[in-house]
Amino acid sequence: MRKFLGHVKRKDIRINKPLKIGIIGAGRGVGTTYLAMMAANFCANFKGFKTALVECNNNKDYMKICNETSNMGTDMYDFLYKNIQFISEATPKKIAQLELKGYHRIIFDCSVDYELGFIEFFRCDVRIVVCSTQLYKIGCTKKLLSDVKDIPVKAVVFCADKKAKAKIEKDFKRVIKDIPIEYNSLYIKPETCNWISQLLELSDEK
Repeated sequence: MRKFLGHVKRKDIRINKPLKIGIIGAGRGVGTTYLAMMAANFCANFKGFKTALVECNNNKDYMKICNETSNMGTDMYDFLYKNIQFISEATPKKIAQLELKGYHRIIFDCSVDYELGFIEFFRCDVRIVVCSTQLYKIGCTKKLLSDVKDIPVKAVVFCADKKAKAKIEKDFKRVIKDIPIEYNSLYIKPETCNWISQLLELSDEK
């Protein structure tokens, strides 16, 4: 005699996807890496998220950080410092693998002149454009803001010329927030943490 057990529910096994934050700048020297490191510091050390910071540009700044801060033998392309996993020379394969490693937040440090960085920026959940009011970078800022006009992004600027900033805001109908000044992006003040929290608008869910 058969015994009817009824319907057995299958337990779903799911890996939570990390929230991805893309930060892209209007050229080199506008404060993109500076902001990306502050955001990573905030996520890792103030919110307790397992955080990766991915270099999607040709600057090789993370390798310099590794050389200055780590012992010999450390992998300069993938190393942990101040509770942040620094990934340099990113590839599509590396990025895909990161999503399976249990990170809560992955921050992309992108550049407009690096194709992979531009592509990953558009795939992110939170997107931040770092503008510039420097005379020789205003054109790049306008081009970048035009390229992202149809998607939700936030705009910020570092050490802005107020008049030039106001004109860009008027032309593109966007509010551009001023990035706080910190002498070390890995040691940030409480008020800077509050500013980053408001900028990212992230929940505390992991």
